[in-house]
Amino acid sequence: MPPQKKNFGPCAIKNCQYNTSKFHKFTKFTTEKAQNSGTLSILEYSHLIPDQYQLCDHHYLLIVEPNRNNPNYSKINEAFQNLQKNRKIF
Repeated sequence: MPPQKKNFGPCAIKNCQYNTSKFHKFTKFTTEKAQNSGTLSILEYSHLIPDQYQLCDHHYLLIVEPNRNNPNYSKINEAFQNLQKNRKIF
């Protein structure tokens, strides 16, 4: 039997119009990802506090994973990872 869902909503974004049954918890890790991508600094999302809110699937992807399915981002990220592997620390 599959585990029971823990995230039932509602979405933390005011006036969310998206009808979905899939929600994601806004954690410290997702906060870091959103800060690194620059989306958390948008005034509309500044009220989000880690481990207290949930986001609908649409807003989660918009805020936390804005570069998902972006082919240019994948190439840049791959190049960055290769650079990190080749970099030697003395």
